[in-house]
Amino acid sequence: MNMVSSRWTSWLLLGGTVVSALCFAAGFGLGLIGLPPVGTALSNIGVVTILATPAVALVSTALELRQRQPQAAALAVGVLVVLAVAVGVALFVR
Repeated sequence: MNMVSSRWTSWLLLGGTVVSALCFAAGFGLGLIGLPPVGTALSNIGVVTILATPAVALVSTALELRQRQPQAAALAVGVLVVLAVAVGVALFVR
């Protein structure tokens, strides 16, 4: 069986997790030393990063798999579409 590389997907998931953890830790530390506005901003960046990481990884997965496993790539795109619809419903439907 030919293995398909998922190196970029793995790196993006790891990178997003590390960046968000660093932002959370720095935001917490800054809040403790009396700089809550900066700490809050960094924590917000951490939240956005941790929420965006899976979507970015799905894009990477679709790109990595498009040649050898087009069905898996299409599934990744389908999951992105479902996520986009869910975000749209959450933001615009009241």
